[in-house]
Amino acid sequence: MAPSKSVGVLVGLLLLGLAVSAHDAAAGPPDYQDKVGVARWLAHQAVEGVLATTSTAFPGYAFGNTQSFADGTIKNSTGHLFFYVSNLDASIQDILVDPRCTFTLSEVETNFCKQNHYDAEDPRCARLTFVGTYRNVTSAEEPHAQAALFDRHPEMKSWNSQGSFHDFHFTTLEIEHIWLVDMFGGAADVDVKQYYARNNVTAL
Repeated sequence: MAPSKSVGVLVGLLLLGLAVSAHDAAAGPPDYQDKVGVARWLAHQAVEGVLATTSTAFPGYAFGNTQSFADGTIKNSTGHLFFYVSNLDASIQDILVDPRCTFTLSEVETNFCKQNHYDAEDPRCARLTFVGTYRNVTSAEEPHAQAALFDRHPEMKSWNSQGSFHDFHFTTLEIEHIWLVDMFGGAADVDVKQYYARNNVTAL
């Protein structure tokens, strides 16, 4: 191979490697020291979590239940957590009595923890818990909730067509506290105002 061709091939491989590295970096979470960034990133990457309520069926016990959600459309992260639920759901039965609850997400749902062989309990595999009050969306919020949820969960579009008996409706969580573990050294209390203010969230 001629020297000029060899140099061209090497440069091409180098550029390809840099492009792949840049893509991988963009696809992964922010640096663990950027707690606000990690919280917003995970809230946008995840599509389901565990909603914990005070049980009405089992008085005195916490009740955890998987719940689908979206914080915005694929290309538009808002940080606001939107849900599409029926009052027949056990968790919503609890919410109707006491709307205080927590909603927990795990980074194990993403490729990051799998690629690094991190267990869900490994502090480097982020755990994010939102503490707040659950409520129905306002009329102004409803279009945003619908756009976000139907974009991230297309099958939801047909849920109410199964009959008004199910009465699916849009809800959200008024976030009061944010608890995050994404590295050794203990949990962080993420500032809610800073969380909402962050606008450079990595797109999917």
